Amino acid sequence: MPYRDHDMLVIELGSHTCRATLSLAESLAPPQHRFPTRVGVLPSGDYICSNDLEDATSSTEAESLNIIRPLVAGKVADWKALVALLSHILYTLTGKEPILQPVGNPVLVMCPPCWSPTERERLTQLFFQTFRVQAFMAADPAVASLFACSSLSGLVIDIGHEKTDVTGVFESIISHPSRQTVSQLGGRQITEHLLSLLRASPPLDQATQQSLSASEITLELAEEIKCSDICEVPLGNIQQPAATKGATEDEGVLDIAAVVASGKTREYLARAEAEKRNEGGKKQQVIPNAQLSHNTLLLKSGRTIVVDGARFKAAERVLSSNELAEAIWSTVNHPTIEASRRHELWENIVIVGLGARISGLREALLMRLQDRFASTGQLGAAPVAIYDPYGQAQAPTIGAYPTILRAIKIPVHFPEWNIREADIATGNASSKGVPEEATFLGAQIIAHIAFTDTSHSSIASRNYLDRSMYTELGPCAIHSI
Repeated sequence: MPYRDHDMLVIELGSHTCRATLSLAESLAPPQHRFPTRVGVLPSGDYICSNDLEDATSSTEAESLNIIRPLVAGKVADWKALVALLSHILYTLTGKEPILQPVGNPVLVMCPPCWSPTERERLTQLFFQTFRVQAFMAADPAVASLFACSSLSGLVIDIGHEKTDVTGVFESIISHPSRQTVSQLGGRQITEHLLSLLRASPPLDQATQQSLSASEITLELAEEIKCSDICEVPLGNIQQPAATKGATEDEGVLDIAAVVASGKTREYLARAEAEKRNEGGKKQQVIPNAQLSHNTLLLKSGRTIVVDGARFKAAERVLSSNELAEAIWSTVNHPTIEASRRHELWENIVIVGLGARISGLREALLMRLQDRFASTGQLGAAPVAIYDPYGQAQAPTIGAYPTILRAIKIPVHFPEWNIREADIATGNASSKGVPEEATFLGAQIIAHIAFTDTSHSSIASRNYLDRSMYTELGPCAIHSI
């Protein structure tokens, strides 16, 4: 039977954050809820999540609280904790206690690609027998990412929390033999690298103009800087402001952070006020962040700090990774992929994942791949050796070198996922979806297509399991859809 968009529930599982939405909006909006992938276990044995967990960690119960990560690098580390987290997600969305009351909704779950068939079967069994859903399907993040960009074929680079997955997809079919995973390369490693940079060159406290102490430069601070607008990958050379009028002004352009860093804030403000009275003042222009040697950041605590060029180097770990470059090369040039179809991957690259949230990272990574792999018209040695499944080395085949690399993005006909100048001017940009969460948009598209389809009656042609099929065939039927 077809289901209404109003009843559909979409969940994306991640090692750092889980996203979920109940009731698909007409414009397929960003996720309604984001849940930290952490579960607390009280001395009584009860599980707590989200706000309850945050409250407990800041109370006197913190010492007796055991915090568990149900998913680590995409793999299930604790099934009981994962069940508790999913129960919390379902309760938040539906208002029902899922173990006591049937959920009754069609549910799509986006599973990490490293999950085994046994884990997918166990998840299917959980949703039908414990949560008692009406229909269920498990989708792959790579296919969903391409759906979000209106493509059926392409190369998906998913930079997650602790790993990066590289997947080739042709006509919505995943090339499983060529799929590569680069461990210890994700958002966490970017944060750790930024932390080391900040400790080598500490930020300044704007109020005291003193460097932060070593105890104040924490992983949480590095994460907050990484997630801010001042952290980016400059795509050109960083241009310092012209050294005129104390290296802070040039034809009405003001570098506020440079003034603060110089320690002469009061003197400059007094001079600026005098000039404003005498000359009527000049309209100041905003300098792009990439052109500032220092920039300020207002922290969640209310404190303002001044950060130097370390904020431009946070993504070095990803951009300079030979392991990632080799994984991309090995995926595209895997022996199971026809040489004549490799261009479909090079020309439809999607970079997603919260590890790719830094502005400019996608463009910089594409430029690095272009410089390393793009054909120059001369055949040279392959950047990475190509191996068949049996380990015997092979020579590069025709089509191994791309003639063009192209990244694709979310189309403009998804207004909730495209930020326009008007959104920035009205302050609505924060409510928009972000490109690194394109996988969730694709999951909603898949859910809409699958659960509203009435043209297929057999399991071989259907995209989801309903209760009657599950009762007849069991959890292993999830592999047939």
